[in-house]
Amino acid sequence: MDLSALNKIAEREFLPKKRATDMEKDHQYMVTALKEVKTRFGTKIVAELDDSFQVFLPEKISSAILKDEAFFNSLCNSANKLCLFLKYLGGSSFKFDSSTQ
Repeated sequence: MDLSALNKIAEREFLPKKRATDMEKDHQYMVTALKEVKTRFGTKIVAELDDSFQVFLPEKISSAILKDEAFFNSLCNSANKLCLFLKYLGGSSFKFDSSTQ
């Protein structure tokens, strides 16, 4: 990694946030990170997609992931290996896909 790339990362504290409805329908995004975030509405999961923006996952998905810590850690490991993908299907529907390439 060169210094200009490192400086670009250092300048940006957080990736911009998008609403799920602002995502392109039926487009497959690479999940580059998953984070557990405390909000005034409770704990939620934020997904970093394509290293370009963040999106809060819907309540039903966040709560399902948070119920099983081992599963959450497994998803985080897949995201760190760049082999977890998320497709927005419209509304509050998503489809996860794992690639072992």
